[in-house]
Amino acid sequence: MKRIGVAFMAVVLCVTLSYGFDMSGKGQILEKAKSAKTNVFAEEGQVQKGQAILIIKASIKKEGLRPEYPFVINIDGQAVTWKSQGMQDNLPKYADGYKSNNPEAGDGIKYKLYKRIILSAGTHKFFIGLPEDEYSKEFSLTVKEGGPHYLELQPVYKYDREYRSKSDYGLPRNRTFSKGISSYSILFNEQSI
Repeated sequence: MKRIGVAFMAVVLCVTLSYGFDMSGKGQILEKAKSAKTNVFAEEGQVQKGQAILIIKASIKKEGLRPEYPFVINIDGQAVTWKSQGMQDNLPKYADGYKSNNPEAGDGIKYKLYKRIILSAGTHKFFIGLPEDEYSKEFSLTVKEGGPHYLELQPVYKYDREYRSKSDYGLPRNRTFSKGISSYSILFNEQSI
């Protein structure tokens, strides 16, 4: 009987630890939004020897109106949440009688991020998080002295339907912003990484 009680307590403890410290999705993003350091990068100032300029560009299109959209960036432990103002974005869904292949076709709000930072030359660990979409991505980047260097995060949206049924056979699946973000493709100085 004692063994069952001990085993039960061990299971409860494991479940509590697993769910109590959520490090996936929004929990991980909120944790990474906290700064452990403050000297990794600066948004203002002059570039000194051994430093580089990095321009960060990101965007996302959403349905519905939000006054602003948060982008969480963490570089080597220094975190910042930049909020982007939305702008109405209405791209045609059809062109010449055919459905557009543009994943951002339709009515929505586009949020664009454009930031210039100064950081030391070398390899840095980056984290990008979108708390409202529970999406995050980590990657490393080597920045050379000088610049400017360009880091561009291009959204890759989910498909308009998960799979093709027999009745859909032959119809293409299209990516659309209305289904949410799937990932970001990352370009550094116009090269995919």
